[in-house]
Amino acid sequence: MKGIRSLFNDSLLYAVSNLLQRGLTFLLLPLYAAYFTKSEFGAMEQIYQTVIVLTLVTSLGLPQGLVRGFYLDTQTEEDRNKMLGALITFLAPLTLCVGLIIGWRYESIARLLFRDEGEPLWIKLSVPFYFSLVLQQLPLQIFKTLRQVRQYTLWSLASFALVAAGNVYLIVALHWGLTGMILANIFGFGGVGLFLSIRLLRRIPWNWEWRRLSPLFAFGLPMLPALLARKVLDASDRFMIPYYHGLDELGIYVMGAKIANILDVLLLTPFLYAWQPFFYSLSRDAEAPKVFARVTHYLFLALCFVLLLLAASGSWMLSFLGGGKFAAAQSVIIPLVLSILFNGVQYCVSAGIHLRKKLHQEVLIMIAAAGLNVLLNWFLIPPYRGMGAAISTAASYFFYLVGTFLLSQRFYPVAYPWARMGNASIQTLIAFLLLTQAKTLLFKFGILVFYLFTCPGFDLWRHGELKQIAASSSLFSKEAGASKL
Repeated sequence: MKGIRSLFNDSLLYAVSNLLQRGLTFLLLPLYAAYFTKSEFGAMEQIYQTVIVLTLVTSLGLPQGLVRGFYLDTQTEEDRNKMLGALITFLAPLTLCVGLIIGWRYESIARLLFRDEGEPLWIKLSVPFYFSLVLQQLPLQIFKTLRQVRQYTLWSLASFALVAAGNVYLIVALHWGLTGMILANIFGFGGVGLFLSIRLLRRIPWNWEWRRLSPLFAFGLPMLPALLARKVLDASDRFMIPYYHGLDELGIYVMGAKIANILDVLLLTPFLYAWQPFFYSLSRDAEAPKVFARVTHYLFLALCFVLLLLAASGSWMLSFLGGGKFAAAQSVIIPLVLSILFNGVQYCVSAGIHLRKKLHQEVLIMIAAAGLNVLLNWFLIPPYRGMGAAISTAASYFFYLVGTFLLSQRFYPVAYPWARMGNASIQTLIAFLLLTQAKTLLFKFGILVFYLFTCPGFDLWRHGELKQIAASSSLFSKEAGASKL
């Protein structure tokens, strides 16, 4: 339980960080609903997804390979710092060139994305937004790699606090709309990114020894098609919905997706940040498969509970956020939540693929899932609008989970507690059906409390794990401290 304690401590800090970050963004949703049109709300998502895709492409997967490079391919602190210096000198000019090209063709890109429903200025501003995000993300990736969880949490919160303050001032006080939102992101991410970069670069020796990046390329380049395929899976509907039904329809769908993403905020993203360094640290431990099985079970129980929580509160949140403007988004929440649940379990079962270095095979599964998503979107979005996109996303993630599980079990067998997970699935389904019939929030709350005791609570108590979990979640554990850079 010692290793699991460290994992849950790190996950808890990441959870606090992401909850407060996204919580600030979530608090801004009523502001966006009040001051943005549905078209602006949809265009906001397109801009964000476009910037994320640019960040992925120009990184070449190297930041994703940093964790593995640090722990498996370097011997000394000097080697690690020189690896970081080479990474910076390689990525900086590449990022600059791509941004300048986007700025040069911004009007054509605006016509392609918005189909004459949006402002070209939004695309022009997305270039400094892209630079700012890259500038902020690299130092945070270094903090994650070194397991400096507190540093990551502090500066993540600082970024999003600045972004939130900028949004309030530029949108509410100056009435700059979506333009104000983009500028707020530039100031928030760029300001923190610039400060951290200056601070870190004093300690990192710049160098042009790009040969040091070979382990990162060996891991990152094979991962890049998978990362892009995952982004296609996540975001292809953001570009296909406007093509068939306009930006207003996209705005409604995006609101439902943001409600569903609470599951990602509460559990999945913080867990993933802690999970990858954790399972690599157990790469030579004979007991690792048992630990992986237990962690997968715990995460599955948590995901099921948050799924029910969103099923109980989704309609109320939509009413509160949009005042009825986005009520039609209710139908897409549960399919999108299911897709996040499938994705979370997939993260756990894929550990064996990474440890056995079978990433090429996983890339093929991810690409197949992305292709399935595009195909289903093509068939389902024209007649079923956002609901078709939500079903397509859930089906594609389930396909990805099954494929990943079969591949991982072939090379790294893990005995998962299928009976316990099956029991939790049945109880979750029954509770969900009851929630669909409940009329009041009080009744729904009662169902959730009853489920919490009879499903995860009883399961963990019956197998003698409840006290161990409670001990593992202590925020003040000595293992929660992170080393300094």
